[in-house]
Amino acid sequence: MKIYYITRSYFPMHTGGTIVRKKYVELLKQNGFDVEVLTVDYRNNSYYKTSIDGINVIYFPYTINLRIGMCLERIGVLEDYLDYWCRNVVTYLRTRVKSEDVLFCTSGGELASIKVGSLLKKINGCKFIVNLHDPIDYTIVCNKKIDKKFHVSREENEKKYISNSDLIITSSNTLKESLHHKYSNIKLNITNGYFGYIEDMHAKKEKNYDGTLNIVYGGNFGELQRPEIFAKAALEVKGVHVHFVGNSSKYSPVSMFRGNKNVHFYDFMKYDEYCRFVCEKMDCGCVSLTSDYLGACVPSKIYEFINLATPMIACLPKGDAKDLIEKKKFGCSCLYSDIEKLCEILKQMKRRTIWENYRENIVSERKSWAMSERIKPIIKIIRNL
Repeated sequence: MKIYYITRSYFPMHTGGTIVRKKYVELLKQNGFDVEVLTVDYRNNSYYKTSIDGINVIYFPYTINLRIGMCLERIGVLEDYLDYWCRNVVTYLRTRVKSEDVLFCTSGGELASIKVGSLLKKINGCKFIVNLHDPIDYTIVCNKKIDKKFHVSREENEKKYISNSDLIITSSNTLKESLHHKYSNIKLNITNGYFGYIEDMHAKKEKNYDGTLNIVYGGNFGELQRPEIFAKAALEVKGVHVHFVGNSSKYSPVSMFRGNKNVHFYDFMKYDEYCRFVCEKMDCGCVSLTSDYLGACVPSKIYEFINLATPMIACLPKGDAKDLIEKKKFGCSCLYSDIEKLCEILKQMKRRTIWENYRENIVSERKSWAMSERIKPIIKIIRNL
């Protein structure tokens, strides 16, 4: 059995998603599978093949302007902005894939990777796994869409391409239940698999507490996260400092706080550097999503903070991420629009006994949230396909 791992992005592109995918591929290999990655190169116009940490990676070019591709998808000329890439991958694999092989099609919102697997299964009868890191963009999840911008319906295409899958792996129970509800007339094999954290880092050691609560937000700065809510709340509560890590300069709702003595800004940090920074200097980690649709997503930073034994302060919609933090008592959360409740959470976290209880809860479960542990049920399922 060979696993062809199909994804829209991979190393050397350096994002949270590519780090997760690279680790996942490494774990598949460590569990005895022969793995080959097929992905997109957005910069070069030619196909090429290389090896990354002993794993073959094949890059197929993105052959049209990215914005044009997305516009053509939006109005329905293309089923997905990666359609041309999809055709090239199918052409390449159709004479190579055997019936006993597995197509592990990972999506971060695009449909094309799943389309590759569905088409090749019909051609070659191979095994076909849909791995949903996020819902397919502009599909309906729990009767909601990601935003109000025009986009042709994707429901029929989603149904068409997942209906012949052997397994669907979701990243949240919310998405799993939504798919079961939408396609109740189709027998779909769906399992949820939380990612977990990537590498085992040294967990946070208790540090001297001087009465100042230091909270950190690192990641994307945009409308879907609105991290400025943490700055607004921090200015309302005495003794709270918020630290923003990453490229925030182009996001004005956060940049407007530059110069405030309680709000601190740092350039992008490499993963190891960021982890050390959190462990040594931060008390709490901030997590935010500001759309009800995103209740079907679990931000990877939650797993990072578990790894670093760092209690969380979260502003989230109803869904898995909020439930996970609250039910496991890994921190405090409120709905993303409730600034008043966020201020109360900051006041609570300043009480060291409360902070210590959350930290102890994380430490007691921390090792079970390693990706190497979380992948074990999925490995078992793959072997039994």
